[in-house]
Amino acid sequence: MSRVRKEITIPEARKFSEVYNTLRQNWHPSHTFTFNELHDVFKNAGFPCTAVYVRAYPKYGLLIHNKRGSYSFPAEPVHFNVIRQCIESVRRSSSKKNQKVTAPKPAVKIQNPALNVDACIAFLKEKGYLILKIC
Repeated sequence: MSRVRKEITIPEARKFSEVYNTLRQNWHPSHTFTFNELHDVFKNAGFPCTAVYVRAYPKYGLLIHNKRGSYSFPAEPVHFNVIRQCIESVRRSSSKKNQKVTAPKPAVKIQNPALNVDACIAFLKEKGYLILKIC
């Protein structure tokens, strides 16, 4: 199973920033997109485009959420550190959700240890074991 890196290097963030700002310049700020249209635009450009990312982009100012299912690009360019923070936060939150949490097993309390030892010895003798010394 491959591990998803949580951190993005500065050169990677700059590249994502160039891709994003080029996409943003190609579309007028009043143009609205559906999720599927945004997915196609981002995917063709090589920018993260899953539903989790698209839902996080308005929080960081990468997209403007106009109404349900309608998004648009902001008029101003976005700094590469903002894109870096957004992608890292999505990766951290998704990796936390994917971790399996196992509950600790409750300890079994022995009420009378002498009875359990005797029962265990009797069980072993029934199975044919030879018990020489009780520890």
